[in-house]
Amino acid sequence: MQIYHSSQFRVKNFRQNVATLTKETSVSHLQNTLKNIVGARHYSFNPQHNNFVKEWIATQLTDYGYSVYLQGKYGNIVALPQNVDSAVIVIAAHYDSIAESPGADDNGSAVAALVECARVLAQCSIPVCFVAFNCEEDGLLGSYDFVENLNHFPYEVKYVHVLEMVGFCSYEENSQEIPAGIPIENVRIGDFIALVGDQHSGEQLTNTLQSIATYSPNLPALGLLVDSISQSFLHILKRSDHFPFWQAQIPALMWTDTAEYRNPHYHKKTDTIDTIDFDFLQKVTESVVACVLEQSLSDS
Repeated sequence: MQIYHSSQFRVKNFRQNVATLTKETSVSHLQNTLKNIVGARHYSFNPQHNNFVKEWIATQLTDYGYSVYLQGKYGNIVALPQNVDSAVIVIAAHYDSIAESPGADDNGSAVAALVECARVLAQCSIPVCFVAFNCEEDGLLGSYDFVENLNHFPYEVKYVHVLEMVGFCSYEENSQEIPAGIPIENVRIGDFIALVGDQHSGEQLTNTLQSIATYSPNLPALGLLVDSISQSFLHILKRSDHFPFWQAQIPALMWTDTAEYRNPHYHKKTDTIDTIDFDFLQKVTESVVACVLEQSLSDS
């Protein structure tokens, strides 16, 4: 298991067009998405709001110019770019919540980031698509269904960025806990975004941290590269939608604010919009835009 900090990386290959586009992200757009989707939206227990949120996300992505369809029996939302004939980068997040929780951070913050990335990246022709999974809270059913049916997906998937709770931040001492078994020391303030990758995602992880250091130097980022042995005994590494991609040996990173190890409202009725740090959420969204643009430009 290897640990990286974005502070280890220096500014490299700065592109003004990438920096300019990242600044198109908007706090007001992030807030608007959350206001529209917040509320209990479990697939089985809150089907009405779950379905409303599914339709709302699909409408937004369609309005941004993507070709949108529903995939699988759980209602995954897939948005494809126009006029792309190459392998694609996937930005993904689950849109369901647990029953009775408003789900502002889990996982409304990530949906807001995904929708905002889609809005900003629609301005340029790059091979990126967006997938909003359902039923993450039911054992990753939506993402497993998507990965199991990739033979029907029109593109090869080159990289995946899974956004999982990216809107809670604290600058107070002792606001951050570290899960047992993770060899991270002297990290007590929950002001960073964590990136988790497996043995197939090493290059993607370091390149993403390099992009954050270059375009979002004010966002501390911590990278964790885990091996197969760590995966086998640390269940926490398997509990979001990146894991089906890992099992399929597709490079995938999970972006997270570390859930209950920082956010005291995790899976509670208090996971409300007023607990979200929108400045932090915007920095994360900017970073996703930057790293995806860098990946696509480096591959072209």
